[in-house]
Amino acid sequence: YKNTLLDVKEHDFIYLDPPYVHNQKEPVIYNQKHEEKGLLQELKQTFDTLTQKNVKVMMSMSDFPNVRTLFDTYTIITIPVFRGYKSHQTNELLIMNY
Repeated sequence: YKNTLLDVKEHDFIYLDPPYVHNQKEPVIYNQKHEEKGLLQELKQTFDTLTQKNVKVMMSMSDFPNVRTLFDTYTIITIPVFRGYKSHQTNELLIMNY
């Protein structure tokens, strides 16, 4: 995704769908390429950089207090979702800079 972001221009729209956080600390790693500590911090820096470039950004993420705290300067919308065969309800966040 980093190479793709090198080509963004003012007024572009970017949707980020990173590995979700399944605990309070770090995202779940889907493959070895994403096995980096601090992915949430990296995503925050990406948001900040794209915001400075006047690019609209939206990201979906698990609803945990550390995610809400890290992105508290941005618009956060809570979306109820149902997962699993028993339709377990949980929340996801849409985080936007607009």
